[in-house]
Amino acid sequence: MNLFCTLLLFLGLNTPSSDNFIGIEEDIQTINEYIEFVNESIHGLLIVHRLLENNNQEINKYVDLSGYQLNFYTNADLPKDIFEDPELWFFEISPKTRFNKLESFSSPVKAEYKNELSSSVKAMMKLCTQINSIRFESEDYIKSHDLNDKNNLAEVYKILEKAVDYYDEFYDEQLKFIKIVENYLGPEQNNPDPNFSKVYSAFNEVHKHTFNILHSLRIKDDGGIAGQLRDLKRAFAEFSELQKQADHKIYITATTIGKIKEVIDATEEFITDSKVPVEYKLYGDYYYYHNSNIINKINRYGNGFVNEMNKIIKLHGNDYPLFLEVPHYFQVIYPIKLIEAEYISSKETVINDVPAELDSRNITSNEILVDDKNLIVYVKLYDHSKKDGDVVSINFNGDWIYKNLSLELEPKEFILKLNERGKNYIVIHTENEGIIPPNTTAFSYRIGSKYEELILETNMSTSSMVEFKLQ
Repeated sequence: MNLFCTLLLFLGLNTPSSDNFIGIEEDIQTINEYIEFVNESIHGLLIVHRLLENNNQEINKYVDLSGYQLNFYTNADLPKDIFEDPELWFFEISPKTRFNKLESFSSPVKAEYKNELSSSVKAMMKLCTQINSIRFESEDYIKSHDLNDKNNLAEVYKILEKAVDYYDEFYDEQLKFIKIVENYLGPEQNNPDPNFSKVYSAFNEVHKHTFNILHSLRIKDDGGIAGQLRDLKRAFAEFSELQKQADHKIYITATTIGKIKEVIDATEEFITDSKVPVEYKLYGDYYYYHNSNIINKINRYGNGFVNEMNKIIKLHGNDYPLFLEVPHYFQVIYPIKLIEAEYISSKETVINDVPAELDSRNITSNEILVDDKNLIVYVKLYDHSKKDGDVVSINFNGDWIYKNLSLELEPKEFILKLNERGKNYIVIHTENEGIIPPNTTAFSYRIGSKYEELILETNMSTSSMVEFKLQ
C-alpha cells in the first residue's frame, strides 16, 4: 500500500489493504522498475534544487547586500545533465538510463497500463529536463545582465519562478503515477513470507503517516499535523514491537528506527517551538521542516528510512512493491528590502467590509483565493485587445492609489501588500471608456508561483472589483 494509499486517502479514492498490493511477482518487479525511476528522479531533483537555491541567494545579494550560501557546489562542479550523469557521480543507474530502459522494456504489464505508465514517466522525464535547464538559464542570465537594473532583476526572478511550477507539476504527476499503479496491481494476493509481510504492513503505516505530515507541510496546512503525529507515534510503536521478535527483527535496521524517531522529534518541534536557522528565515517554517529537517530522514540522500526499507525489499527478493520517496518543493525568496521599498499598503490595517458601490457606481465583484502566508501581490494592468484610449483610476482598500491612468501607452505594474486580517480589494474605476465601450482592462497578477489573468469590463456606471480572500 505504502505511498500509493497515502495519496489515495488525500484524493478521496478507494484504498486497498496492504495485502492487495502483493500481486504476481513479475508484475511487482516491473512496477518496481518504474518506482526506481521515480525515486532516482527525485534524487536528481534535489541536486538541481540546491543549485537553484544558490542562484536565488546570489541575486538577492544585489538588493540585501548579504546572502546565505546554503550549498557549496555550482553548475561547474556537476554534470551538464544531472539526470543523465554520464560518469555516474550520483546514481548507479541514472534516471535517463532507467527511462530509456522502460521505454524499450518488454514486460508482462497489460498494454493499456503500460501506455499509462509510459505516459506518466515521459511527463516526469520532461519535467526533469526542464528543471535541469533552469539551472543554466538562471546562471547565464545572472552572468550576462546587470542585476542593478530592476527590470533585469525582475526577469531573473521570473526564470526561477518557472522552476516552482515545474517542481509542483512533478509532484502532481507523481499522484497520477500512483493511481495508475494502484489500478494495475489490483486485488491479487501473494504472501510468500508472512513474517516479512507483517513488517511490510507495519512499515507502510509509518510511511503513510509520515507522508501525511510532509503533505501538510507542503500545502501549509498545520491544522491536522498534531493528529497525524499521534497516528505516526502509534504506527511507530507497532513497528518497533516487531523489532523485538526474532522472526521480524532481521528485517528492521537500527537506521530505520532512528530515522523514524527523528521525524517524530522534528514534527513535535514544528508544532511546539519551531526553530528555523537564520539562513532559512526568509523561507519560513514549512519550507525548512519539509525540505531540510524531515525529508532527509526519508529519502535516499539522507540515508532515510524509505531507502533502508527498499534495500531490505530488494534483498528479500524484490517481490513486494518498493516505497516511493517524496520530492522537494521549490520556493523563490524575494529580498525583504526589494519588497518593502516598492509595495503599496493601505492606510487602514483592517477593512471589515468590501464596498457595494463606489462614487455612486455599482460594483461587479471577482474573487481570488490567497494563502494567508503570502500577502505580496504583483499586479500588471493593461488595455485589453484594441488600444482605444481607456483611462482608469485604481482604488486599493479604500485608497486611490492611481488616478486617471492611461493604459494605452504601457502596462502599469505595481506591488500590493495585503492586510493580514480583514478584507482586501482593488477596484478598477473608469474615467474614460475610449473609442469602443466598455472599458476592458486586463488584470494579471502573481502571488508566489500562481499566475493568472482576468479581463475586467467597466463603464461610466459600473466599476469592477477584485477581492483577495485570505485562506
